[in-house]
Amino acid sequence: MTVHALILRPDSSALEAVELAADATGAGTHLHALYGALGVRLVDVIRLTGDVDAWVDDEGRNNGSEDNPIATSLFRAYGWHLASDDHIRGAVLFAGHDGEGGMASLTGVQRSVLQNAFEQAVRM
Repeated sequence: MTVHALILRPDSSALEAVELAADATGAGTHLHALYGALGVRLVDVIRLTGDVDAWVDDEGRNNGSEDNPIATSLFRAYGWHLASDDHIRGAVLFAGHDGEGGMASLTGVQRSVLQNAFEQAVRM
C-alpha cells in the first residue's frame, strides 16, 4: 500500500507531496521509503494530533542536520513547547496513522490543516 504524505525540508518554503511505497518485506511498514525520503538512518515519530504524525531524524542533533526553522514553528503552532534553543533538524515527514501503529495517507482535511499550520509557521 502506498502512503501519501507531506515533507518539509530545511531549505524549502513549501510542503512537498511524497509517496511512500510499502517495504518489500511484507511486514506492512514503510520504513525503507521513509528513510530514503528523509535521507536518514533512524527516525522518531512525534504525534502532532490524534491522527497526524511527524517523522523526524533521530540523529539530527548529532549528525549535523540543518536546522528547520519552519518545522520548529509548525510544531509550536501545533502546541509543542520547545525551549528557545531547541530546534527541529533536518526534513520532517507528515503522515496519518491507522490507530494500530501503522502509517496511513493524509486525508484531505489533514492536508488542509497542515497547510494552514505551515502558513502560520511561516509568519511566526
